[in-house]
Amino acid sequence: MSKKIAIIYTSFHHMNTERLILSLDAVDIFNTSKLNNLNFSKYDYIGFASGIYYGEMSKNILNIARKIVLKDSAKVFIIYTCGIALKNYSKSMEHILHTRHLNYIGKFSCRGYDNYGPFKIFGGISKKHPNQNDINNFKSFIHKIQNL
Repeated sequence: MSKKIAIIYTSFHHMNTERLILSLDAVDIFNTSKLNNLNFSKYDYIGFASGIYYGEMSKNILNIARKIVLKDSAKVFIIYTCGIALKNYSKSMEHILHTRHLNYIGKFSCRGYDNYGPFKIFGGISKKHPNQNDINNFKSFIHKIQNL
């Protein structure tokens, strides 16, 4: 029996996270702007994906993680894209997952084009990201978690 994977994502501005997520096959993908049901109990793996906004994942994806209905054995993971990797930007999401006693199995992050605030002066940072190497690493991450 194959394992069912869903990724719930939000992506704004340059659509870095969306580009990464849409590179996958055989995964059910849900954009938070079109999500009308929070019952994901048929999935074995659930990913929460977002760009980084003001130093953390989007408020929308954090709220979904607080309310989503999952089966007890579901494994959850985090995906995020950011202009510059200064710290672990998934701490708020990790806190939610641990507070809910969910089976958190890891995270994937990569750079994404960012021209917010002072970066705009220089034409942005992390141009051309996520690139093909980022996408290949992401696909490897998904393949590894499927075998947990």
